[in-house]
Order: sequence, then structure tokens, then C-alpha cells
Amino acid sequence: MKVKCEYCDSLIEDTDPICPHCGAPNEHMAASAEGVPKTIEELKQFCARHHLPLKDMRFFIGENTIQARAFGIYYDQGAGEYVVYKNKANGDRAVRYHGPDEAYAVNEIYQKMKSEISNQRTYQANKAMAAGGGPAHGGHNFNKKKSRSFWSILLTFVKFFGIGILALGIISIAYVLFVAPDNGYYTYGGTNYYLQGNDWYYYDTSVNDWQRDTDPPSELTDDAKQYYDGRDWTAGNTYTDFTLTDYYDDSYYSSDSSDSGWSWDDDDDWDDSDWDWDSGDSWDSGATDWDSDW
Repeated sequence: MKVKCEYCDSLIEDTDPICPHCGAPNEHMAASAEGVPKTIEELKQFCARHHLPLKDMRFFIGENTIQARAFGIYYDQGAGEYVVYKNKANGDRAVRYHGPDEAYAVNEIYQKMKSEISNQRTYQANKAMAAGGGPAHGGHNFNKKKSRSFWSILLTFVKFFGIGILALGIISIAYVLFVAPDNGYYTYGGTNYYLQGNDWYYYDTSVNDWQRDTDPPSELTDDAKQYYDGRDWTAGNTYTDFTLTDYYDDSYYSSDSSDSGWSWDDDDDWDDSDWDWDSGDSWDSGATDWDSDW
């Protein structure tokens, strides 16, 4: 990506350590190194700085691996483009991005990595809780911001509302987690749908755009789970990305929430230290959903 040199105003690459015209340091490169990585090399350095166990996480940065159960990003020399992919448990590949924008491609894998770290910390904390221990590994608080485990929610219900309300709370939570349809994409009767909260939308092929559906088919709404395609849009779909429409409301979602829209955590306020991974903390790649497209 082209940026302007702060000293001579020449356009230079944001990856250049110094301006090739005047020899001044590239201030933009210094800033990007401290923030979100914008190149594959910056991402590698970022992961090393935070001691991320990429092998255990199954993230392959700068590699086009054919192994099953893998996330990756690499530069396709033949096409001259960047590829972000996921190899599912059965070995099938879902391509998240294939294009010329390196910064965009890196951000895609960066955000997925962030999501997987959050999910892993929640998984490990709940695993330790179920085993009768405290926070996993030496008292490290995996959910140090706003995360609340299922068990803490139950204890709160008991403390303040008693057993009767607790039972109602359990039923409500169970409905949200196991019965209520998930936010995301659906296919029914040859039509593509999207559910957000309680609102349904359908993809109108006549105008190639999403429209609100005020009267969705009862067969779809009554048994939605069997028509569910997943939350994430991927290149190659016959419909456009719903998240790019004016209808999309990201307050329904969290990188740590289940597909139901029940938000257990909000990691929008992550800082640099939240990426740090203790070398003594185990990583269980089995906690990842390897069957979804992303």
C-alpha cells in the first residue's frame, strides 16, 4: 500500500523501512508494527512477539499447507494475489479471501486468530471449572475482562432470585443455546435467507440485494436449524455478504458468542497484552469448529 513520506511527501510503499527518495525513516511502517499487522512478515513478527503457539493453533502464516484442520495465508506467485484459507477436518478447503490486497488478507487471518484465542481461553477456563479447579494454569484469568462462564451465571441466578427463577433461567438459556435458530445464512426452497436476532431477510435475485422478509415461510422458521448454512459469507457464494448491508447490526455478535447471538464476552477493548500467550498454557485445537467454512 502506498503512503506519503512525512519528510519529502513522496509516495512510497508502507513496507519500506526508509524512504528511497530522501532516506528518511518510514513513520508509517513504525506505526503499523505496533498496531495491527498489515503484511505477512509483520504478522509473523507479531505472533513471535506474543509467543503464539502457531503449530498447536494450526495457523500457517505464509504457507500453503494441504494438511486438514488448518488456517493459513500465503502469496500465490502465479496469480499475484494473496490467499486466506481454512482446511476443514475432511481436508476440503474454504477460501476466505483471494485477491491483491495484502493488508485486507492479513487482517482476515488476524481477526480469526483473535477469535480463536478468545474461544480457546474460554474453553480452557470452562474446562478447569468443570474439573473443580479455579482459573486454568497457575491462576491465569483467561476471561479477565467481561467474560462470564455458564456456571457463574447460574450462581448469580441462585444468589439473587432463588431456585424457581433459576429453573426459568435455565430453560431460557437452554432455549437460546439449543433451540432458538442461529444468526446467519440459511437456504430454503432455493432461496437464501439471513437471520439477525428475530428478523429474517431474503436475497432478492432480481435486484441482487437483501430485503427484509416480514412473512418468512413457517417451514423455515419452525425448523430453521436443518436449513442453516453457517454464519460466515465466503467468496463464491451466489449471494452478497449480508454484513455489508445497512441491515447488519454488529451488536448482535461477538467473536466469543455462540451462533445464537448470546454474547458471553466482548473483546472489542482488547489491547496488545491480551494477545500474550503463556508458554505453559496448553492449546487444544480440538476446541475449534473445523467443519464450518470459517
